[in-house]
Amino acid sequence: MRNKRFILYLAIGIILFETAVLNSITFVKADETIPEEYYYDFNLNGTYVYDILNADSSYIGWWGLDWAFKENVETIAGNQIVVNFTGFYEKHSGDYSSFPNPAPYISIQFVGNTTLLNVTNAEAASTLLIGYFSFLSGFFVPLNSTNIGWLKDTANNTNYDDTELTITETSSYILFDFIQISGAQRTELIYNITSGLLLWARTRMGFNTFEIALEGFTPPQDSSILPINPYLVIIIASLIIGSPFLIVPKVNNKTKKLIFIAMIGTCSFTLLFQFNSNLYGAAPLLEENVSDITINVNYNNGTIRTVEDISLSNYETSAFYALKSCSTLEYEDYGWGILVKKVDGIGGGFSSWTYTVNGIRVKIGASKCALHDGDIVNWTYS
Repeated sequence: MRNKRFILYLAIGIILFETAVLNSITFVKADETIPEEYYYDFNLNGTYVYDILNADSSYIGWWGLDWAFKENVETIAGNQIVVNFTGFYEKHSGDYSSFPNPAPYISIQFVGNTTLLNVTNAEAASTLLIGYFSFLSGFFVPLNSTNIGWLKDTANNTNYDDTELTITETSSYILFDFIQISGAQRTELIYNITSGLLLWARTRMGFNTFEIALEGFTPPQDSSILPINPYLVIIIASLIIGSPFLIVPKVNNKTKKLIFIAMIGTCSFTLLFQFNSNLYGAAPLLEENVSDITINVNYNNGTIRTVEDISLSNYETSAFYALKSCSTLEYEDYGWGILVKKVDGIGGGFSSWTYTVNGIRVKIGASKCALHDGDIVNWTYS
């Protein structure tokens, strides 16, 4: 009889415990509407894997924005963190970040250890020190083609007298390097300048360092130097190679003029490509697999061909590969981009092939235009 009572009380206790745990987790209906401050085509359904590159502490205590301790999460170098965005919701009452409302929420898994469901991006930034003071940027910052100045101002306005902040911008990345002069903290963050997605973060606080990088992204060896700009390398190389010939007496004037014209031409075209890159921004990261893609091909001769339910894989998931999967193409690969010349034998002359995604003209090359599940791509010859 006592054993039966004990089993009954144990079962009731387990049920009450599970109920308490479930009630402690915030479940909110996902809102897939992306606020205008963020990149309009960001894939909320993507899975973003980060490698833990450096961690002096095996565990970090996870605290909520209400300063309530949740649990210890395992942060061992070599492990991974998996981030899924669950949508945009009202900011938590304890969210003191400088970023707008609504705020991005995430589910974050420390592989092999634990998963936290539907926590705010600011909470993750506060716990993992992916940010500083009220600039709790975390895994995703509000960034689009018009508000990068606002983002820089926000980063600068959260500084104090005993801190230094350096912001470095390229056509692909933006780096925030925050330093407390006292040496208490240094946080370095690199975000994709188009999508606002975190690519790399490293924070040193005291004797502890925590560093993560998006899988596939190679962080700079020197944190003050972003990945080398290839356009700058071309310009410098042309100047170094050509300059000696201009001052050598044995080289005749006609040859010097040709060398000088070649140098000017190389620098001019290189600067033109750099200008285009800065104007249109960096390409978003391609997904490994996408499905349910629809392609409409308008040959401008009265024929429009539609192919539905296209699936792409192996990171060949751009607008170009979607067209290639269902058409016979003639194209030129220039290294920096692909030019589609003919589709199914149609092309050439003074007309060209252009494309839109979900009715929007995308100002990057088709080979770099990331597609997401359910996208509709229209190719038109005009």
